[in-house]
Amino acid sequence: PTPSASPVPSASSAPAQIPRGGALTLEDAVRLAIRRNLDVRAARYRPRIGQARVDQERAAFLPSLGVEAYGTGYSQDLGFLYSSQIGSEADRGASVGIRAKTTSGLSYGLQYQLLGQDVNLGPTNGGVFSVERNDLVLHVAAPLLKGAGTDYNLAPLRIARNNRKAEALVLEQRALDVASAVEHAYWTVLSATRVLDLRRDAQGRALQFLADLQEAVKEGTRAPYETIEAEQKVASRAADVAEAEKDLDLAQQQLRSLLRLPVAGPPLPVAEPPALTRPTDLPALTREAGANRPELARAQLAVENATTQKRADRNGLQPAVDVTGDLKLTGGTQNLYLWRLGVRCEVPLPNLEGSSRYLASSLQEQQERELRDAVAQQIDLEVAQAARAAEMDTRRLESTHQAAVRARERVEMEFLRFRSGLSTSHDVIFFEDALIDAQMTEAAASLALHLAQVDLDRARAVTLSSYHIRVTAEPIE
Repeated sequence: PTPSASPVPSASSAPAQIPRGGALTLEDAVRLAIRRNLDVRAARYRPRIGQARVDQERAAFLPSLGVEAYGTGYSQDLGFLYSSQIGSEADRGASVGIRAKTTSGLSYGLQYQLLGQDVNLGPTNGGVFSVERNDLVLHVAAPLLKGAGTDYNLAPLRIARNNRKAEALVLEQRALDVASAVEHAYWTVLSATRVLDLRRDAQGRALQFLADLQEAVKEGTRAPYETIEAEQKVASRAADVAEAEKDLDLAQQQLRSLLRLPVAGPPLPVAEPPALTRPTDLPALTREAGANRPELARAQLAVENATTQKRADRNGLQPAVDVTGDLKLTGGTQNLYLWRLGVRCEVPLPNLEGSSRYLASSLQEQQERELRDAVAQQIDLEVAQAARAAEMDTRRLESTHQAAVRARERVEMEFLRFRSGLSTSHDVIFFEDALIDAQMTEAAASLALHLAQVDLDRARAVTLSSYHIRVTAEPIE
């Protein structure tokens, strides 16, 4: 579908800014990226270039006005007629006319001419005399077979209009790709932030456990060797925090790059977006994608262009039979008229050029149809895979969440047993490691689900509409 003129705010009509003191929402990030992305900015020129091509083809059916003025003269020895005489003649003229071509192939022209002539036969033979007249000339040419009909004459204009629509679809596709990439990066930053928080919490618990253990050693209730493993875990947790900080920094850099912000800048404050309810019926998702995907719409336009060209080339298989006519009305001393009517016929022997063009366009039409079907098949596959991934990741997240909850309960229980002397520090550290593994698995499942939902929205081509964004080809500052 091409971007319409509906009262939906465009990406530039509601420009997003980097918040000061607040969080950069996902919608703000998408809007900012679409407005600043260089690929999208370059693609904004495409619909306007396409419109210029349409206007260029429309010009073939607009009338043109012509104005002409001229003058000629010559002298001649008239001795063979009059002894010792030199004569001269001067012609002058001016004309204004209009000519045009119709969509059926008929062309016509109407011209008004002012003509004058001065003749000098010498001083002894009549001197100078002048003649003036004005003419109105109408010329008409109409093809009957080759070159006749709208299928032939309107083909370039129809193709140009479809190409203009295709260029708007390219713009929409660029914006969809950018929005999807921003969503991926945004959710990756949120996940990396959550992982860092979990790593820091684990580091804090390890430090607290080590402090409690060292206090117990001082009191004589625990053996000194038990602190060795706890100290090792404190160092390991510090390394985990450093790794998580690096991952978050890389994720922030990716997001800043998509927003065309300096990579080496302060962290962007992000906030988890509200959960969205998405349809799960696969046939409905497939139909929605078929109606929304700009790639499929472009493929359909390519089929229409090939069909249009084939019809135009089929016209070229016919012989050229043209009817021409002229009518001239002459004013002046006498009112005269002149008319002419004729037929011109041309038959190539053989018509190799016309048949070759028609064969090529017919094959191209079949090719474009198969390419369109291939695009549709690929879209169906993308939707099915994205829907399946979202479904499986939803189940995975539910399972990993329950596992993380049980792991936390087990750690809390083990701490109570440890304080009661019923467990060792090794047991506490073992179940703490299990809790961290469960939390990391849950975080990975949560990120996978959100990315699968992003991919499903992209496969359905609803990413922009979910933020009420309409991308237009407005002038670029």
